[in-house]
This record gives sequence, structure tokens and C-alpha cells, in this order.
Amino acid sequence: MTVLKIVGFGFDADSRIVDIVTEYLEDERYDGLYADDCGCLLKDLAPCSQMMYDCRAGVKVPCPDTAGEFCEEGCKWHIVPREEKEGGEDA
Repeated sequence: MTVLKIVGFGFDADSRIVDIVTEYLEDERYDGLYADDCGCLLKDLAPCSQMMYDCRAGVKVPCPDTAGEFCEEGCKWHIVPREEKEGGEDA
């Protein structure tokens, strides 16, 4: 599992940091970042203007059992570990 190691609880995601993280995610073919209660895509990385210490690189998958509709979390997709996508039913 890829975890972005960040000192402290989080940091302000200024444009240089976002650029560095974006470049890494693109190079490694990830779709975005996720943590326990959030996820963001490369095209809108860190929309909250912060990245937390537990942000992890992941891939985009549709919400399960929603047929393209919003899930109970209010979204149409989730960012999950690459291993979960590759090993899951949608692989």
C-alpha cells in the first residue's frame, strides 16, 4: 500500500506540493488520493486545500450497487487501494 508520509496531522496543500504529488500519482498511474472519510481525483487534488498524514494513493472505482447513481455517501465513485480494484469483483 502506498502511503504519502507527511509529518504532523496534515499540511496546507500549496501549489508546489500539489504539483509534486500529482506528478507522482500520474507517473505511478493512480487516479487520486483517499483517506478514511474522503477521496479526491487528480483533476481536483486536495479540494479542501489540505492533505492529511493518512492520504494514500488509489484508483477510481464506481460505487458498488448504485448503477451510476449516488451512493449513501453522496458520490458516484470512490478512490480505493489498487489492490482492492485488482483483486475485487470488478477486476
